[in-house]
Amino acid sequence: MPMVRIVALVFFLGVVLLVQTPPSHAAPPYSSASIDTARFVIAKSAAAADWQYFFRLPFQAKKQLWQHHLTLGQSFKDWHWQWRIGWIHACGNRQHIQTELCQTIMAQGEIDKALVVRSNLARVYGRVYAAAAYAPAVMRLRRMYDNPQNYRRGQPLFVTYEILTALTKIGGDGTQGLTYALAAQHPLTLRYYQRRLHAPSSQAGAQAATSLLSSPAAEDR
Repeated sequence: MPMVRIVALVFFLGVVLLVQTPPSHAAPPYSSASIDTARFVIAKSAAAADWQYFFRLPFQAKKQLWQHHLTLGQSFKDWHWQWRIGWIHACGNRQHIQTELCQTIMAQGEIDKALVVRSNLARVYGRVYAAAAYAPAVMRLRRMYDNPQNYRRGQPLFVTYEILTALTKIGGDGTQGLTYALAAQHPLTLRYYQRRLHAPSSQAGAQAATSLLSSPAAEDR
């Protein structure tokens, strides 16, 4: 496994633990009026203490932190890739993901230059909308899949597998066919889909998948 992927995987597991672990009772309380903005040197990787501080901030405080940096002329692309992943996971629930802030973050994350950022975004979509058959998320993931930077020397990179997995988790009318059609574009992703996910059970299903993928109306579903 390439070293970049190993580092990305270790970092992602750390994010998951921070997101899913409730703050300790000994942790200091934070309010939107008491954000220590000096902790956020956004062009550099996150120190462990600053990372924990960020995830313990209430969402309203995160919104104010975001606005503070906007006033400094700093948007999503100006944050270090670790921080960009942090923002994506801060939006990782049904309550937050539909807010204006998170819609902005997710839209920019979908086209982020860093594979690990786009991969984490796909995971968040798959987790938040699992079994929800949420068509807008399906179409966003489809557009992400078409990014030519998802391939290197003609080989699919790990982000393609994350997108296929997220689509499978979300489900919905036509999503299985769409996922199969995307996977079938390369032998490696097709093998992954057939072994790890769920392949169509008939030739008719595969034909329907191809039709869905090529339909101009698919973007509006």
